[in-house]
Amino acid sequence: EFYETGKVGERLQIKTVGDMLTSTNVTGAGAQPQFLTNISEIRMPSAIAFEICNVFNTTEGIITDVSQDSEEGGAARTTEGSAKEQYDFNVYGTQYTVLPVNAYVTVSRNMMKNLPYLENFIKTRLLRKVMEKASSQILEGSGVSPIMKGTSAFATAWSAGTWANKILKPSLYHVLIIGVAQGRANNYMPTRILLNPSDAAGLRLAAIDNQMNMPEVVIGAGGMSVAGVPVIESAQITADSFQIGEFNLSNVAIQSGFELFIDPYSGLKTNKVTLLGEMFLTHYVAKTDAYAFITGTVQASIGALQLS
Repeated sequence: EFYETGKVGERLQIKTVGDMLTSTNVTGAGAQPQFLTNISEIRMPSAIAFEICNVFNTTEGIITDVSQDSEEGGAARTTEGSAKEQYDFNVYGTQYTVLPVNAYVTVSRNMMKNLPYLENFIKTRLLRKVMEKASSQILEGSGVSPIMKGTSAFATAWSAGTWANKILKPSLYHVLIIGVAQGRANNYMPTRILLNPSDAAGLRLAAIDNQMNMPEVVIGAGGMSVAGVPVIESAQITADSFQIGEFNLSNVAIQSGFELFIDPYSGLKTNKVTLLGEMFLTHYVAKTDAYAFITGTVQASIGALQLS
């Protein structure tokens, strides 16, 4: 047309249709492609106490430990006509009250609607939080109300005994060997050694540095044992401390297992829902079994063995 009208010198404009690309043709936040991942959880220690202790159910709110105490006299072989040997003891009772361990979450109904997986996540998380807290108290609770008394509070103190100031290069390895022997000398058979992962790493390194002979320290397939007693590594055990014990004598009495309660009414005016997780339990070690558990601090115990 330009040629026929004599407009040969005019410029021609031709529009080229481009490809549609996400970077150029998708605009506005609402139209952008999205992928929603599952919630990445904050890690917590496993509830190991429920795996290694004696766990049982009870219908009572108070547990009474009845134990033998203050033993006197004994048995003896006597000749004819001589006086026999007298033996006696006391019967001692200690009561432990069942108390709740719990946690709750208050969440808006809007958040529950917009994140449909959130309710199930909260329920699962509450279960794990309550179990973890109960487990940590079973192992390391102070016993100051309302905190349960843990095995570390029931346990007897580690003792260097005849090995005090006798070892040239002592390590945690030596400490644990002596601790296991202490438990066995009291007529108990330790079933577990509990260590914080940082102290367990020190034990492994000591075994390597000191070229310790097997089988006293056995390291294989990620597991470890000392004097035939398996080592459990857990962040529930305070760093620079250890426990050695016959943990089937650590008693966990559960009156009510984990229960979940959902309250959609109390916060209804403010559009909120409360989810509560709770269990009722107590822990005790029989008075006569206190010697089944040995506890101490790593560095102080190593220092007690150091050749002076």
